[in-house]
Order: sequence, then C-alpha cells, then structure tokens
Amino acid sequence: CQRYRNNIAGLSRLCGFTVPMTTPLQRDNQQKYKATLHKMVELQRRELSVAEAALARIQAELLQAMRNEKILTQVIDMKMAQWQEDLARQEQKIQDGLAAQSWWRAHGS
Repeated sequence: CQRYRNNIAGLSRLCGFTVPMTTPLQRDNQQKYKATLHKMVELQRRELSVAEAALARIQAELLQAMRNEKILTQVIDMKMAQWQEDLARQEQKIQDGLAAQSWWRAHGS
C-alpha cells in the first residue's frame, strides 16, 4: 500500500511540472505526457484500492486467527489444570492406600 501511495505522490508531482512551450508539437507532447501520467495515477489508485481491501481482509483473518489461538491456549490450559488435578487425586489415593496398609499392618499384628 505504501509503495502505491509513494507512486501516486511521485506521479502527481510530475503532473504539476510545466515548462515553457514554444511549438504546437511541444504542447501536444506535454498534453500526451500529462494524460499518460494521469492514467498512471488512476491505475495506481485502483491498485491501491485493491491492495487496501486485501490488507483489510488479511488483518481481519489475522485477528480471527489470534482469537482462535487464544481460545485454544485457554482450552489447553484448562485441560492441563484438569489433568494435574486428576493426577494429584490419583497420587492422594495411592498415598491414602499406602497409609491405610501401614496402619493395618501396625495395628493388625
């Protein structure tokens, strides 16, 4: 987009230049030259418009991808926390079972 903006600015500056014309051929050449410059400016404006639309679409897609990534990160974090809780419960059950076994051995004998 910036390249198109720079092209438009440069071509517009060229359109503003005038030099003294002494012959009809020089005037005709300058008119054709400026007409060509104006066509090029218009082409660059159209290209800029297309590029800006593409940029807006890409920015929207990037924003959606960032949102999706954030959601995925939250889901993964929740799952990890859930798995850690499950693991902690399993470890506590094992510890409780070992403690109960030790108690029964100590009191059962």
